[in-house]
Amino acid sequence: MLVNGLSFDIEWHFPLDMFFKSFDRKKLMAVGRDQIVGNVHKVMDILSRRSIKATFFITGDVAEYFPEIVGEIARDGHEIGCHGYEHKAVYLMTAATFREQLFRAKTILENSSGGRVVGYRAPAASIDGRVPWAVSILKDAGFHYDSSMLSCNLMDGFKPAGSGLYRDADGFMELPLASISAFGRKHAMAGGGCFRFFPYDWTRSVILRNNRDGNPVFFYLHQWELDPKQPKLLPCKMWLRCYGGIRFVKNRLERLLDDFSFTTYQEIIKKAVI
Repeated sequence: MLVNGLSFDIEWHFPLDMFFKSFDRKKLMAVGRDQIVGNVHKVMDILSRRSIKATFFITGDVAEYFPEIVGEIARDGHEIGCHGYEHKAVYLMTAATFREQLFRAKTILENSSGGRVVGYRAPAASIDGRVPWAVSILKDAGFHYDSSMLSCNLMDGFKPAGSGLYRDADGFMELPLASISAFGRKHAMAGGGCFRFFPYDWTRSVILRNNRDGNPVFFYLHQWELDPKQPKLLPCKMWLRCYGGIRFVKNRLERLLDDFSFTTYQEIIKKAVI
């Protein structure tokens, strides 16, 4: 059976930086802090019962508040990846700001985990043609791979490298998220909102189709998506997008892990025939 990549984006329970414009960020963080560790433990317990290792892309500000959970994840044999410092889309930053926050987050995560951090995922899959400088900065910071692009929106310079991976002329790897173009927008197909909104068989069919073609799927979820009781602090118009379908996630995730084989993103790269 082909092995797929499994990841969890660890961030405060509110999903996008855009909401900070209308809400007190410190207040949201104070409410969210009690949920980070508990929800990460939920994820780790589900994985432990199946002896599955995953990649945890963690924001630097979460690691600042909870360095102990970063260390715990690493000691349990999971891969630590970087999810930026704050959960802010890359295309909302200048190159200088991105560089500063990237190096800051990487340092915090490496100090907390006791190991090197070589994988990166941008919040909201926000590396695209609007930020042509992003990959160069990732290389300068010592990252070996990125998983921030949608498979239907890869940047120029990346060529197929086998097993669903892409690489550029320097050997820097891109592990794209399976995606689809619909309703005038591009959407990630395996994980996140699609996993919450669509029936489980949708995700299953996406993974099966990719695996039959010999390509692993790089699946992702957020720890807050396993928390049906999280406080709804965002505007009502955002409730469906941010909270819809959360009550189904835990059971669907356990079913997914029983139906398919998963490992860390680093292990996928190591085993790929390139």
